[in-house]
Amino acid sequence: MPIAFFPQRELHLPILIPLYESLTEAGHSCFIVLKPLQPEYNNVPAEGIHAETQSLLEAQFNCLQFALNLKFDLTFTADFVLDYTEDWGKQCCVGHGTISKNTYFIEDEIAWRENFHEYLVLPGPAYKASFRNKLFNEVLTFGFPKLDYLNSILNQKTELKTTFRNQYRISDQRKILLFAPTYNDEFESYSVLYSFWDEVIENGYFIIFKLHGATKKKWLHHYEVLAQNKDHCLNWTSQDIAKPMVISDIMVSDLSSVCLEYYLTQQPLFVYNNPKQTTSKFYNAKGVEFKYRDGAYPFDSALQLMKQLNSQGEEDPKAILRFK
Repeated sequence: MPIAFFPQRELHLPILIPLYESLTEAGHSCFIVLKPLQPEYNNVPAEGIHAETQSLLEAQFNCLQFALNLKFDLTFTADFVLDYTEDWGKQCCVGHGTISKNTYFIEDEIAWRENFHEYLVLPGPAYKASFRNKLFNEVLTFGFPKLDYLNSILNQKTELKTTFRNQYRISDQRKILLFAPTYNDEFESYSVLYSFWDEVIENGYFIIFKLHGATKKKWLHHYEVLAQNKDHCLNWTSQDIAKPMVISDIMVSDLSSVCLEYYLTQQPLFVYNNPKQTTSKFYNAKGVEFKYRDGAYPFDSALQLMKQLNSQGEEDPKAILRFK
């Protein structure tokens, strides 16, 4: 039974590759279907796979070049991409459940489209309940497939941190801060914090910048240049966000789906309240990401974040809320 795995964007690779490997090991005939990179245009995020990444994937896995007329019995996807895959057999989407995105767990017409998949994999009962009467297909509450790798390296935390600190010559006095914002204009934090990182570095932090793969090209470039011209910071370009999560002492984000994933590290999390978020058609204060936001420390400005970072000692009173 041929099975396809279609990463519409490179950020889907950490979701789909572990499934590919598991099913291949079980004896199934699996293929990763690669679509060439299509650059960002008219505010539509770039999609497809960079040529360099394609070469690496082709050296490790069974890969096929994208074509609409490919035939499979089953296709795994990490987003709603039926425009590309509707003729590739039965469809199983593991993306929206895996990335825990608030947008897709609201009582709105966007939820109805999930019925075009034969199967939808969600993290658990809370997510399934969020859809209520919107879904009529088979919903599988199998957990977070993407987090298997993160969970598997948590016990290597000390070793990974030591190796990273030695590699970048980071003193024990510096805390490692992971900055992992989302890309949506109404939710993002990368623009308001861009001119603020000098002060963070001066206050004893080493910063790992991990921008979302769909971030606008100009901002990806701004942060790349920033990291090149500053000491005590690094632009993390790998799609593997698990390692910087484990390596870091704290994370700063916004309404990115990685916030819930970071809870597994048991480290403090700071989240930006973008004043434009309530203007988004996808805003839903009762949604999954807002519902579990109480385990993080919110901030409304760069100045407020700096005050919180300066006062952050060993105390983490919200820890208990992240593990309840």
